[in-house]
Amino acid sequence: MREKLEQLATTHAELTARLASPEVLGDPRLYRETSKALAEIDRAVDLFHELGRVERELAESRDLAGQGEADRELAALATDEVARLAARREELLEELRREIAPQDPNDSCNVVLEIRAGTGGDEASLFAAELYRMYSRFADRQGWRVELIDLSESEAGGVKELSAIVEGAGAYSRLKYEGGSTACSGCR
Repeated sequence: MREKLEQLATTHAELTARLASPEVLGDPRLYRETSKALAEIDRAVDLFHELGRVERELAESRDLAGQGEADRELAALATDEVARLAARREELLEELRREIAPQDPNDSCNVVLEIRAGTGGDEASLFAAELYRMYSRFADRQGWRVELIDLSESEAGGVKELSAIVEGAGAYSRLKYEGGSTACSGCR
């Protein structure tokens, strides 16, 4: 895992340097692709750097804790610090494992949301309308945009069926397990 993280850190540095080059700055498509690639690994690299800092502090604290004969009070403080840093190190390792795990290639896609009222007449159509409001509010809180494509309303003010596109970063990754089936509306 460490080799992979070091490789990501090297790639991060290369992408950062490339982002500042005139040929990338002059080409909007290349700039967008480079920025996206950098954003995809940014969190993992930040966690890796923090892990390195925590491991250095942990080694220093262990050295201080081992010098218990010279200064017992300092050794006691260092022992407490070792426990805190060891716990933080485990948290960082777990976050890094999740961060570098393979991702679904569709996770960055948009979603086509379809809601249909089931059997139950007006009550089902009112529930479908409430469900759409719920998804719309959730999308709004995530910073996504919802565009209504097709809407068929019932006489009671509910929704017989509707189709909408949910656009935004991570929309598919958050909504792919919802309801019956989900469809990626196409990336790019």
